[in-house]
Amino acid sequence: MKALKYLILFLLIIAASVAPAYAEDDDNTLYVFGSKESLDLGKARWASFEDNGITVITKDIKDFDAYKNKTNILVMATLKDKAAEDILGADSPSFKHAKRMESSVYANVADKFENGQSIFLFLGRDAADAERKAVDTREDWWPVLASCFDVTLIMKDLFQY
Repeated sequence: MKALKYLILFLLIIAASVAPAYAEDDDNTLYVFGSKESLDLGKARWASFEDNGITVITKDIKDFDAYKNKTNILVMATLKDKAAEDILGADSPSFKHAKRMESSVYANVADKFENGQSIFLFLGRDAADAERKAVDTREDWWPVLASCFDVTLIMKDLFQY
């Protein structure tokens, strides 16, 4: 009986030491949401993030609700995507302006669904327009995103110019 207790204790210790290896490191993870086209357009950028120690998990924008409480989120959205409305708010001036003018928007939203959360939203008429907004505003959002992960990346490496 004593041997069985030691065996159970030993197995519990082993299980406890292995478990953290399988846990998601949310503080070092960037959840990227978009359509297949949006995710493909940014593929080189996501690879650059990963090359510098950031775990990137790409998800279809339709899955946003299931992950909206994560710490670090980047969303490549179109005017039709519910996630953009959820992030900005249907009554927000920037969302209303984007809908009315069919224009693109960049927004960095803090603490929307959780304290300590950072959401980077690139909203466009279509995937290409959202991608252009990400490129055109990179000097605004990149330093903020990099500070979320305590990394130093050269912007040229991320955008190939």
